[in-house]
Amino acid sequence: GFLSDLLMAIDEPIVAKIAPCLAELATRKKEFIKVAQDSAYEACFQTCAATYPIGTFERMECIRACPIDDILGTDKADHSKPESLENRSLMQRVTHLMWETSETPYQVAIEQLQVGEVDLTSVAKGFGTIMSFDNLAEAYLLTFTGDLHLIDHLSDTFISLSGLIGDDGSTVAELLSHLVQNMFNLTLSVNPKTSEVTRLFNRAELITQGSNYRMELNTANCRSGYKCRQVNADTLFAIEAVGLVDALYPIVKVFNDHGMTKHLARIVSIVFEYYTTKDVTYLDISGDPLPLTPSDFRSLEPVLIRALEETNIVANVGDFGDALLNVQLADGTKLTDRFEKFVSYILTAAKPRPPTASATSLPPSPQPISTSTACASSPTTSTNIPKSKTNSPTASNASWTSPSARASTKTDPCPLKNPPASNSSQASSNSYTPSTSTKPRTALATHGSRTTPSRNSSISYPAASCTPISDSLTTSTPTPPASNISENSSSI
Repeated sequence: GFLSDLLMAIDEPIVAKIAPCLAELATRKKEFIKVAQDSAYEACFQTCAATYPIGTFERMECIRACPIDDILGTDKADHSKPESLENRSLMQRVTHLMWETSETPYQVAIEQLQVGEVDLTSVAKGFGTIMSFDNLAEAYLLTFTGDLHLIDHLSDTFISLSGLIGDDGSTVAELLSHLVQNMFNLTLSVNPKTSEVTRLFNRAELITQGSNYRMELNTANCRSGYKCRQVNADTLFAIEAVGLVDALYPIVKVFNDHGMTKHLARIVSIVFEYYTTKDVTYLDISGDPLPLTPSDFRSLEPVLIRALEETNIVANVGDFGDALLNVQLADGTKLTDRFEKFVSYILTAAKPRPPTASATSLPPSPQPISTSTACASSPTTSTNIPKSKTNSPTASNASWTSPSARASTKTDPCPLKNPPASNSSQASSNSYTPSTSTKPRTALATHGSRTTPSRNSSISYPAASCTPISDSLTTSTPTPPASNISENSSSI
């Protein structure tokens, strides 16, 4: 069953490398990760990806030997200072991205089409979407095992087109893949690879043009209303560079094989809901608070880093799982089978019903957000993932450099300009119940351009030429709405 397969996967030697990678992500920070096509890291990574299969020690070692500091920097998150857009670990940003993309759809469509002097945009939009994805996080995780197939996501229009030419859709999918590669200078296989999707979602725009034509496709919007590239899609490069893609492969494969990929994405996204400090609130594109439950999980990062670096916690979980596989209950059923039914019930349980008419819904009040980091050196062992269960060799852990031992050097900040226009017309239906704390709150939105802080002013952090797009803060002490809110909250 699922649980037995998951416990077997956790016992794979390469899975033990999840610990040092997570420790590195929790240690480092970087506000925006950018990988140029002609960079040394990109050339090195592409060589590794073409040489070794995903989920192997060889591929992990090869990638980690690339100049990953060039893209991730060496700055460390300062846990003695407040959470802010500039002071967030990469791990926090990764969980934020999973929250933004989990259960978030993406309808790929033509935004603009012009041939010569003729604008054919309305005609192109009449065809509707080209491809449709129901869950961005699920689609990304499916690429780990090659289970994302473009043919499965073609729109009805293109499926009908395939029928007219007597095709099952595979020819149309191959044609789309060819067009993307040759027109948009972006590799996208019929069965997209993880690295291809990473680079797709980090393109600021999807535009192709020639001497007499111009075509633009829409980029994905995330849960908060911002473009996914603006809300931590760049951390996909961190996951790749630190070797986490390879370390997670056996676990992701189990979820994919059992059709539970979206549940894995949801589990990671839930972590973010409790990650932020209680005096910080993340804002959506309309300026309304995201539906989170700030519980200051961030403050546990230093302890988590020590546990991941100084213990064999993942390997020990694998050993414990190995023991559980042999436990039988009095009625003869396996403990893992009984627990699997319980977990299945929890994951598939119906969502709570909406509040009754007697419930009180308070208007939202200002609240906050923050930023990123990466992973260490490489293991000495080089071997494919074994097919049989084997305990993880502890010797290989010694070859991983502790994040705390790495030097911290500042990287030049990305130049900021051209703040995006505010979009206050979009309303949010999220209800928010204020805490009883009298401590001023910090509200972080997700965009704009940096300005000099002053009372009753807002600070935005765009990405214009750098293509990041961070978050916007406001420094003010607004008058609470005329409601049950009595706290004195300030937004940053």
